[in-house]
Amino acid sequence: MCSSRDTARYSLEFVLRLCVLWIDGVAASEGNGRTATCIALLNHEEDERTSAAAGRLCRRWRKWKKRYLQASGCVKPSCGCYMADLMDAEVGKVRLRFAPEPSGYLHLGHAKAALLNQYFALRYKGQVIVRFDDTNPSREKNEFVDNILKDIRTLGIEYEKVTYASDYFPQLMDMANNLIIQRKAYVDDTPREQMQKERMDGIESRCRNNSIQENMKLWKEMIAGSERGLQCCLRGKLDMQHLNKSLRDPVYYRCNPIPHHRVGSSYKIYPTYDFACPFVDSVEGITHALRSSEYHDRNAQYHRIQEDMGLRKVQIYSFSRLNMVFTLLSKRKLSWFVKNGKVDGWDDPRFPTIQGVVRRGLTIKALTDFVKVQGASKKLNLMEWDKLWTMNKKNIDPVCPRHTAVIEAGRVMLTLANGPEKPYISIIPGHKKFNGAGQKAMTFSKQIWIERVDAESISVDEEITLMDWGNAIVKEIVKDKNGKVVQLTGVLHLEGSVKSTKLKLTWLPEISELVNLTLVEFDYLITKKKLDEGEDFLDVINENTKKETAALGDSNMRNLKKGDTLQLQRIGYFRCDVPFVSPSKPVVLFAIPDGRQQTASLTDVGRGGHAKNPDSLWRSPAAHGGYSRRLSALHLSEQAGIGLGGGDGDRDVEVGDEVGGEQVEEEQGVDVEEAMDEDSEWDPYDDSSSSNASLIGVEESSDDEHEESIPIIGLGLNFGVDQVMDAGSDSDDNNLVEQKEDENGNPVYPEFKDSYLKNPQLIEGLKFPNCINAIVVIVLATVVGLSVLVRAVAAHGGWWM
Repeated sequence: MCSSRDTARYSLEFVLRLCVLWIDGVAASEGNGRTATCIALLNHEEDERTSAAAGRLCRRWRKWKKRYLQASGCVKPSCGCYMADLMDAEVGKVRLRFAPEPSGYLHLGHAKAALLNQYFALRYKGQVIVRFDDTNPSREKNEFVDNILKDIRTLGIEYEKVTYASDYFPQLMDMANNLIIQRKAYVDDTPREQMQKERMDGIESRCRNNSIQENMKLWKEMIAGSERGLQCCLRGKLDMQHLNKSLRDPVYYRCNPIPHHRVGSSYKIYPTYDFACPFVDSVEGITHALRSSEYHDRNAQYHRIQEDMGLRKVQIYSFSRLNMVFTLLSKRKLSWFVKNGKVDGWDDPRFPTIQGVVRRGLTIKALTDFVKVQGASKKLNLMEWDKLWTMNKKNIDPVCPRHTAVIEAGRVMLTLANGPEKPYISIIPGHKKFNGAGQKAMTFSKQIWIERVDAESISVDEEITLMDWGNAIVKEIVKDKNGKVVQLTGVLHLEGSVKSTKLKLTWLPEISELVNLTLVEFDYLITKKKLDEGEDFLDVINENTKKETAALGDSNMRNLKKGDTLQLQRIGYFRCDVPFVSPSKPVVLFAIPDGRQQTASLTDVGRGGHAKNPDSLWRSPAAHGGYSRRLSALHLSEQAGIGLGGGDGDRDVEVGDEVGGEQVEEEQGVDVEEAMDEDSEWDPYDDSSSSNASLIGVEESSDDEHEESIPIIGLGLNFGVDQVMDAGSDSDDNNLVEQKEDENGNPVYPEFKDSYLKNPQLIEGLKFPNCINAIVVIVLATVVGLSVLVRAVAAHGGWWM
C-alpha cells in the first residue's frame, strides 16, 4: 500500500520533471515573447513550512525557477506579480504619459493607469508626464484639472511636468490643413446618424472625393464657426472597407462654439481624441503609450494616423481596464449622479473616485497594493470590493485606536451596587498592541450603559465581563409590560476569571462628557453586479444608499480629527468625517467595510454575539465589501447550529488578549467562518502579461499568503504543496494540519489550523486509500505532462530547432 504522502509526492514530482524540460526549452528559445508563457507557471512563492518531502520539492522548484528567470531576464517586482517587458524599451530612455480628460475626478480605473505608468518609469529609469487631454470644452472644467492633480499627488505619482493637449492646438490645425492638401483628410457635411450608419455598412461618404479646393473652403467655414461650418466635420481618409471599423474614415475635427476652460473662445473647432492623441504622443517624445484594452481595436487607427502624419511611431502597451462589481466607472454616468443630487459630490463616499474611497476610509497603500498585485494583465476581470477592503483592513487594524460606542436607541442602564460612588478615571492604551495609538482616559462609574441586545441576552445571576474593567454578576433584571429589558442591577466581581464568562460587553459610564455620534453606512449606487450589453444604468439605480444611526461615544472621541481612522469595539472600523465641534453637533463617522460577507445592517440587528477577539469586526451589508459589526440575531444562528464566533457559537476572546487584567492563554476552537473568509477566490496573479499564456490554458490561484501552488496545466486544477503533503510529516514548522490517531491507532483526519484551506474537503479527497487511486493519479499526471510538452513544442517550434 502506498502512503498518501508518497503518492502525492511522486505524482507532483512526475509532472514537475516533465514541466522543467519544457521550461528549459522555452527559456533557451530566442525572444521574450516565448518565455512569457512560463510566467504563470512559475508565479508562486516558496513555502518550506511543510514536510521534508515537500521541502525538497520546493527547493527544486526554486532552483528551476531561478534558472528560468536568469535565462529570460524577467523581473519580479515587489508587488508580487510579474510584469511583461515594454517592447523595445531602453533603460534611461523610456518616456510615458498619464493622460486623463479633465471631465471629472480620477476614479479607480485611472489609479491603475497612473500607477502602471509610474511602475514602468521606475523600472526603466524613465520619466512620466501628466497630460490633460482637454479637447472637449463641453465637459471640461478647471475644477477637474485641480482635483485630478490633487488625486495624482494623493497616489504618490512622481511626474516630470504637466502638459495640455490644448497647448498643441495651433500645430494640430496645421497638421489637419496639411492632411487636406495631401488628400488624406476631407470635410464632410453628412448628418451624424447617417454618417454612423455608413461607417457601419462600409459605405463611402458622398464628400469623400471632393476636391482640395472644396475641402479647404469648408474647412475655413469650420474654423470661423459659421452656420455652414457647424454642419461639417473633418474626417481622415483611411479605408472604408476595412474590417476594423475604427479605420473607416474617423472624425478628426468637430465644431464646438462653447468656450474652452483654458483658451476661451479662441477656437470654434476642436480635435477629437483619436486625432490629437497620436500627434501629441509623438511630438512630446513619448516612447510607450499605456492604454486600456478597450482601445485595442483603435491601436491600428492610432498607428495609421501617425503614419499619415509622417510622425515617429509610438509603441502601445495594453492592459485590462479595472472593473468593479456594483460600480459605474463611466464619468458620464457618474456625472448624472452628481447633477441629479443622488450623491453629495465627486468626493462622495459612495463614489469610486479616489477622493470618494479615501473619504470612505480606504488607505492609499491598500489601493496601490490592490492595483499593483493585478499587474499589467490584459485579461478582463470583474473585481470584487471584498479583496480591496480586506487589504485595507490589514493596514488599519494594527494601528487604529480603539474606542467604545453604544447605540443610543434602546440602551439599557446597568447599576452596580458596589461600584464607585464617585466616578474615577484611569489611563489605558488606545491600542493594546500598538503604542503609537496613544492613550485614552477611561471613566469608571456606578451606573453604566450597555446595548439592549446585550441586556436581552443576560440572565439573572449570570456572570459577565465588562471589557477593560472586569467581571460583574447580574442580580436583577427589570422589564416593561412588553417584556423588554429596561434596567439591570448587579455587583462587581473583579476577582472573577474572564475565562469563565460567555458575555464580554462593551459599556459606557453614565457621565455628561459622552459624545453624540452619527454612524453612517453606505450601499452600492446600483443594484446589479454588472450591466448587460445595452442595459440602461437608470433601470438599476439603488434608491436607498445611505443610513444614519445615532449613538453615544466615549469622551476621548472629542479629540478626533477629520480623517482619523478608529475602531468602535464590537461595531467596526470608522473614519471621522466631521469632528467634535460642540455637544449639540454630533461627530460624524463613516463606516469602513472590512471585506467580510454582508449580512445585516447596523440598526436591523444588534451585537448579541461575542467575538473570540473583542476588537474583531463583524459583518453587515454596507457597500463595497461589507461593513464590519456584531450581529444581534444570535438566537437565529444558535438555532441553526452556527456560531458567530466559530465552534458552537462560542463567545471566547482571542488568545493573548487581555480582558479585566487577565490574559487568555488558550483558544477554545477554530473560527471556521474566519478561516474560510480570510482569502477570497480572487486571484491576485490574474494571468500572464503575455497573450502567449493563453495558448496552454494555465490557470492558477493564489492567496494573500502566496502559498506555493503547482498548477496542473490545462485542467484548471491547483494543488498547493502545503495542502497535498501528508500531515504526518517529520517537520514541525507550522504545518497546516496535524495528524492524530485514535485509541486504536487509526488516523484521525486533521484539524484546519490555517486560513489557507478554503475547502476542507481538499485534504480529505487527497487521502488515497490504496494504490489503485495512486495509479490513476500517476496516469493522469502523465497525460497532462505529455500534453503540456506537445502543446509547447507545437506553439514554440521546439527547442532543438
